[in-house]
Amino acid sequence: MLKRINRLSTKRDITLVFNKGRASHGKGAVVKLRSNNLDKSRFAFVVSTKISKKAVERNRIRRRMREVVRLVFDEIRTGYDVVVIAKAAAKDMNHKTVSADLNQTLRKARLIG
Repeated sequence: MLKRINRLSTKRDITLVFNKGRASHGKGAVVKLRSNNLDKSRFAFVVSTKISKKAVERNRIRRRMREVVRLVFDEIRTGYDVVVIAKAAAKDMNHKTVSADLNQTLRKARLIG
């Protein structure tokens, strides 16, 4: 679990990232990011009911994505608000595949050096 200061929780901040942020696409997720002019990066994870009607499956996908970000958090550049949006393909991926795909997407977004 990410520390509270590294979570993007207000609807206003998430909406700003959705509307004004730039996107980087992977097979299992889309990473939208926007500069926040702070000395920390904040994250939010979104898994739509279009992916699965079952909360158990949505939460599993969300936990996997959160864990990947937690493990590489020290490498992530500071000063960004990031929303990670799961795609339908993430439902069928195992943890190893989600990890590889999300790491590649974060690199493509230039969040990891």
